[in-house]
Amino acid sequence: MVAAAEAALARWRERGEGARLDIATEMTAITFQVILDTMLSGGEGIDVEAAARKITDYLETLGKITPADLLQWPTWTRVALAPRGQRAMVFLKAMVDRMVERRRREPPRGDLVDLLMQAQDPESGRRMDDVLLRDNLLTFIAAGHETTALALTWSLYLLGRDPETAARVRAEVAQVAGEASLTDADVARLTFTRQVVQEAVRLYPSLPLMSRMCAEDTEAGGHPVAKGTFIFIPIYAIHRHRRLWRDPDAFDPDRFAPSESAGRPRFAYLPFGGGPRVCIGQAFALTEAVAILATLVRGATLEPDPGHRIRPVMRVSMRPQGGMPMTLRLR
Repeated sequence: MVAAAEAALARWRERGEGARLDIATEMTAITFQVILDTMLSGGEGIDVEAAARKITDYLETLGKITPADLLQWPTWTRVALAPRGQRAMVFLKAMVDRMVERRRREPPRGDLVDLLMQAQDPESGRRMDDVLLRDNLLTFIAAGHETTALALTWSLYLLGRDPETAARVRAEVAQVAGEASLTDADVARLTFTRQVVQEAVRLYPSLPLMSRMCAEDTEAGGHPVAKGTFIFIPIYAIHRHRRLWRDPDAFDPDRFAPSESAGRPRFAYLPFGGGPRVCIGQAFALTEAVAILATLVRGATLEPDPGHRIRPVMRVSMRPQGGMPMTLRLR
């Protein structure tokens, strides 16, 4: 994680002081590399830039409401109305298919690909075929980096608007690690940096809306809810609810200090969902976001473009419309 962030800083130094960067794209490249290195043994044979673009194309199309959705037309018509997303999925499936075919012939490496290849159903003994293996890997690749990239994008935007808080992050990193590369022990001690990430995903949750289907007749807040009803959980609204948060629209990482977090209702804060289906990658994502944010903030200051209107757009995830242009100031 740290190595991926340091590699990004090296690229930025080559761009030079005052370079204009799309931080949304930059964060996607970093977190995608982390997924490849930690889960896919480096992902040789995968075109990182092309894959990241195609994942973005697919997710943007997937979350866009079309007339076919509203009129409940057949699935094939929805595909026809979203050719960019369909082309992206064809590209991604072919990319992973090639990797799976190659890895079937190679000695095991002990990474996620091998673990999934070796997995067996405990009752039937069945292993995953290539299609099921590919679909699982695609889910890990796409969901495992895009949401963290967005958390980092919004964190850097908020720090760019708040130099004093950015200075506190740099001071904490200097106190914990000095000038050395961060270690896992260092990352665990970066409590304020973690609070910055937590506050960023409160204000701009990567997944701003969740849906569930009611499994049985029940009651919620005095209202009857019938079995089969779709339930929508508006995470963005909950995170800014004035009955749950003081000054809810303000950027204030100190609200996640232990003294203030102690009495907070469990489901007032849902960036990773909750209950038995809470995000399995929560610890991974938080560690990654803290490690990358601390490394980048120590090495550079990023200034938001005053001429670019920041407009969060909800598809499946919450993305900044038109990216996140920022100006690089090297440290």
